[in-house]
Amino acid sequence: MAVRFGRRVPNWVLLVAGSLAVITALTVAALTKPVPEYLVAATSLKPGSPIQPEDLRTVALDLKEIGESYLLSEELLPGVGVLRVVREGELISKADLTFETNQELTSIRFIPKLKPADQVIPGALVSVWKVIETEDGQQVQQLVESAEVLDLVYGEGLFAAEYPELELRVSWEQSALLLQAVTAESDIYVLPLP
Repeated sequence: MAVRFGRRVPNWVLLVAGSLAVITALTVAALTKPVPEYLVAATSLKPGSPIQPEDLRTVALDLKEIGESYLLSEELLPGVGVLRVVREGELISKADLTFETNQELTSIRFIPKLKPADQVIPGALVSVWKVIETEDGQQVQQLVESAEVLDLVYGEGLFAAEYPELELRVSWEQSALLLQAVTAESDIYVLPLP
């Protein structure tokens, strides 16, 4: 005599259980997949000098297909710099990287006569003007048609200047004009360009 221990499990129950197992496995695999870590500027990066590791921090982001355009944490090469000012908190784009520096450009710092406008931030373009005294009165002269702002440095302490030192990226010729204006104690003004 044959003994029956139970009924056979229906096929649809096996199909549902198998589907749930596959979905669970895919979900766990997607959640445990490592997210790439991209480099972000911890301070404003200036063109013309190599990037130092302390100038950067890493952020885990899933940028999908546009991730190829940005620098992963393991891709930073020693001696690489940037072509433009990269502001604090900005992702490092591969298109902004270079190993070359432009020998025709230099940077110069000075304190303008008036506090710069709010639009004057690292990476902005400005023009530089000076006011000189002539026999006919005061005359305005343009020193630099267009220059990139590298940094604004505010002094610290009780007797610090209320106006920032402005660091600009200019040509050697423009730097000579600015140095002449500074040593002649001319009033120098900075205007943001659109």
